Formats: sequence, C-alpha cells, structure tokens
Amino acid sequence: MGLIKNDRQLVITRGVLGSLRDALTKLKTKYGRGPKWRLVSAGPLGMVEQLEGEIREYLWLKKATPEQVMHRYKVVAISDVGPFLARLRIASRMTQAELARRVGCHQPDIARIEDAGYEGHSASTLKAIAEALSVEIVLGARPVRLPKRVG
Repeated sequence: MGLIKNDRQLVITRGVLGSLRDALTKLKTKYGRGPKWRLVSAGPLGMVEQLEGEIREYLWLKKATPEQVMHRYKVVAISDVGPFLARLRIASRMTQAELARRVGCHQPDIARIEDAGYEGHSASTLKAIAEALSVEIVLGARPVRLPKRVG
C-alpha cells in the first residue's frame, strides 16, 4: 500500500478513486453482475480498496499524535523507516519543507528519505530527523524469518 504524504497527493488520489468508481459503474452497466463482471471488476475493485485505505490512513495521520503513530507502528523494519518517518512528520503537522529547515537540508532530501525504497540514510541523518520530530529512534533486532521449504 502506498502512503499519501500531503494534501496535494490526497486530492490526486481522490480524483483517481472517482475515476475508478466511474469506470466500475460503466462496467456494471455493460456486464451486469455475472461472471464477466467479476472478471473485469476484480482489479479495479482491489485498487478502489487500496486507495480508500490510503485515504483513511492519511486522514487519521492528520488527526493523530506522534505518540499514537508510534503506538500503531511499534516495530518498524529498516526498509520501512522512511514511510514511518513520513507518518510521524504528518502527525507532527509538519511539511517536508519545514522538517528540512529544522534538519538543515532541502525538501527533496526529506522526500527521498521518506520513500519506501530508499536505503541510503545514515544514522546521523535519521537522528537529526528524529530530533526534529521530537522522537528517539531505537535500534532492535529479531531473528530472520526464513521461508518454509517445500518438498
């Protein structure tokens, strides 16, 4: 699932959601509720659910406190630290630009760090961001879960 990080993205996501709903209405008119409907609507219905979830989370984050975010996301994998920091930033009522000013970097730097796939953040950068958000990042470890072998 993606993460809506600002009000502009919220507006865009709502527009895409509206377009998907319109397309589903046209498909329902064309195919009824039979097997063809189920076949052609499965993908768009899944996308609608995903977008609705992203919107719900963003609206919750805008009302939540950083403490509530930390309670909901108790353990975060290092690969998820960027989106977690974005959630804390939103709950702290800060824009990426404001956080960048507090950290001493530029808004695109914060945007890059908040991306789910980014892994280039240093410990000192994470510490500076955490301090600007009035939180502490604590490192922990757990055993790696290996996939079960079949056969």
